[in-house]
This record gives sequence, C-alpha cells and structure tokens, in this order.
Amino acid sequence: GVVLPDITNPFFGEYARALEVAAAAYGYVLVIANSDANEAHESRIVSDLTNRHVDGLLIGSAFPSSAFGPITLPGRPIVLIDRSVPIPGYAAVGANSREGARVLVEHLITVHGHQSIPLITGGESSADPREQGWGDAFQSHGLPPGPIMRTNFSYRGGYEATRRLLNWPTPPRAIFAAADQLGIGALKAIRQAGLRCPEDIAVVCYDGTTESEYCWPPLTVARQPIQAMAEAAVAAVLEPSSSAVHQQFATELIIRESCGCKAP
Repeated sequence: GVVLPDITNPFFGEYARALEVAAAAYGYVLVIANSDANEAHESRIVSDLTNRHVDGLLIGSAFPSSAFGPITLPGRPIVLIDRSVPIPGYAAVGANSREGARVLVEHLITVHGHQSIPLITGGESSADPREQGWGDAFQSHGLPPGPIMRTNFSYRGGYEATRRLLNWPTPPRAIFAAADQLGIGALKAIRQAGLRCPEDIAVVCYDGTTESEYCWPPLTVARQPIQAMAEAAVAAVLEPSSSAVHQQFATELIIRESCGCKAP
C-alpha cells in the first residue's frame, strides 16, 4: 500500500511510477491512495489499508513529524517516504533537502551575486529542511535571509506568490521555489508581467522532476534521486531487517538556464 499527498504533483507521480517498478522486481504490485494533503483523510486511508491485509505500507505524508502518532500494522512493516530527517519509531527514506536547498541558494549568491532571494514555499513551519537550507546559505555569507512567501504546493500557489512579489516597490531579482510546481507557477507570473527569466528574475527550484527540464526556460534545480529512493523504500518495506532506520540521499545540483547560467 502506498499513500501519497498529491498524485497530480509531478514529483509524486514520478515517485509512484518508480515505486511500482521497484516493487515489480520483487513480484509485488502497488495499491496507491491519494490523501489530498488532508490529515484526516490521510488517517482514514492508512486505517483502511491496514485492514485490507496489504503486505506493507509506504506513507508519503504532507505533515510534519510532530503530527505522527503510532501506526500499527502487526507483522507487516511501515516505511515513511519523502522524509529528509529521521522520525522516531519509523523506518524512513528521503533526500537531504536542507543541503540541497543550501547548495541552490549558494549558487545564486556566489555565482550570480544575488543577496536577497525570496523563498516561495508551501511549508507552514520554519522546521522545513528546505527553509533551513535556504537560511543556512545566507548565514554562511553574513547576509540577512530574504522574505518568505507561504502558499500551497501548487502551480497556482507559485503563480500567486510571485505576483505578490512583483507588486513590491522593489521586486526581487531571484527566487528560490521549494518545489518545481511553485517554480513553474512563478515562471508564468514573470512572463505575464512582461519580464524575462533569468534576465530580470532568476528562478531555481527543489525537486528536479522531468517537467523542470522541459519548461521554458529549463529550471536550475536540486534534483532528488527518485529511482534510488524508491528502490530503497521498497527494499525497506519488504526486507525490513536489512535496512537502516533512516536512509538519506544526496540531491544533485543541475545547472540550466533559469539561474542565469549558459546551457551546458
């Protein structure tokens, strides 16, 4: 059983496909449920799947670790996915999103000279590792962090947050979007305002889905290793005795045109 917060998000769509391939290698199929990032709905789905005798459960929750209570699935393992930090009592798999975010923002500061870089995020808490990594980059250069625009993780969320930024007396020259969906929404707002990316405003994103490569301009991203994480998650749920409690994967900085660099 697999529980995801938003199957329409390209990241989770690609993750689901990678999990399906990894499970098939063991002779298993997936039952995938979408929680719509609703905590009550997620809880009901988890409860329902635990009563349907699935062999194991992979949970991609949209909620922080503080929201997790004990989930019992007697004799069958539970693994949390898309978790960049350990959660006591659970096996988990995720990318090092704090470091991935830091490297992205560091690139804008050191290579392109930006000193104020707003963060557009769907996270409601400063405990989000992407937000922490964004702050780490400024701290290492003795700079105050840029403003934070909180919205929802969607194309519209990125679009509307960027429109608000563009209405400021001094619009930003660079934006860090905490997900590809937010960044692609930002690109639409920039174009609609008659501005250009990256000439007027640079944009970088966290996730690195296929969509980030084929939008225009192609986005500079911290890419999560989806296939490797999916294989680790499936192995952890089917061979729990051989897996670490928390497996963390490095992201990869992919340089494309949206930050102001020339295409490789």
